[in-house]
Amino acid sequence: MKRSILVVLAALTATACSTKYIGNTRIKDTEENRELLRLVEQYRRAVEDRDVQRILSMTSDHYFEDPGTPHDPTDDYDKDGLRERLESAFSKVQDQRLAMDVRKIDYSEDETTAYVDYRFVYRYQLDLRGADEWREQSDLNRLELRREGDEWKIVSGL
Repeated sequence: MKRSILVVLAALTATACSTKYIGNTRIKDTEENRELLRLVEQYRRAVEDRDVQRILSMTSDHYFEDPGTPHDPTDDYDKDGLRERLESAFSKVQDQRLAMDVRKIDYSEDETTAYVDYRFVYRYQLDLRGADEWREQSDLNRLELRREGDEWKIVSGL
């Protein structure tokens, strides 16, 4: 009898302290995390729609990218450079699909910066005569976002 009471108490304690997660993820179910997931989904849809303006509206005026080469400033770009890159890339694509699987969300100590780690699969078809084949890229990536007023804005990672 004593053992079964201990088992029941242990089970109750475990469920009482369990964390709620957003469906099919290991991301804590908080309003802040849901807001970031909505932004990621808006970005995904804007990419599929090839909507440069919508993507830019999600980015900070302080957007900056060093494409993984911090020692080489020649390939760095800001929000204007992002616009040019998006316009150039989208003009070469006939169709595209983007799948994004958010794996983790972390925050800075002051909670003004968020880091969204995700896996993506990008399938695209180039706009070339006779090119019917789809190409695919997949990788892990991290978005960095900052709270600007009432909104999260992307500051790097696209």
